[in-house]
Amino acid sequence: MTIFVMAPLIDYGNGSGYSDPHTVIAALVDNAIYYAVMCVADGAIVRAVAEMYVGEVPTIDGTVQHGLSKLYQLFSNAVIIGAAVGIPAVSILLFLVWISGGAQVVVILYDTVFLIVVIGVIVVTYHTYPIIMVEDKGPVESIRRSYDMSRGHRVYICTVIVLFFVAKFILHTICNVIGAKAGGAVTALMVLSKLLISIIFATLGSM
Repeated sequence: MTIFVMAPLIDYGNGSGYSDPHTVIAALVDNAIYYAVMCVADGAIVRAVAEMYVGEVPTIDGTVQHGLSKLYQLFSNAVIIGAAVGIPAVSILLFLVWISGGAQVVVILYDTVFLIVVIGVIVVTYHTYPIIMVEDKGPVESIRRSYDMSRGHRVYICTVIVLFFVAKFILHTICNVIGAKAGGAVTALMVLSKLLISIIFATLGSM
């Protein structure tokens, strides 16, 4: 979600900000729609897993509708967490770049610390979506509840997240390499494979 805030402000072609405000607005809207869809999809997956856990048979229609009904809570939760991390992080980075004259060592050190902070935030907020979908908590309350629930289990959660990330990254890289070399229909198949891999890992991560 931090990317949702920052991505429209960066022109990846030359590393500068977009000069056209309409482009920024369009990019923000595009990112907002994307993350809204992802919130509903993640919420639906969490709901489906929760229903299977108690012996019920989930339906696509039912879980998606439940995800849609919780869109405000899910999206607000992502915005709050992203803003809480992103806004201070960007402010500190700009300050450090300003006082150091853009020294590469300072930027690398900052990136390392920022990565550790992000991992920590992911760990303590890992249960927010399940809490919203199953316990009907609000955005802020779900963060507090997730923080409490993660106590005593944070090393385990962090290990699982890292292992999932590495495994997913390796599988996606394999698909990218195969798709780039083969081309044509194989490339399309690899895109679908990456989507399927993402769905599988999202489902496993919801258990």
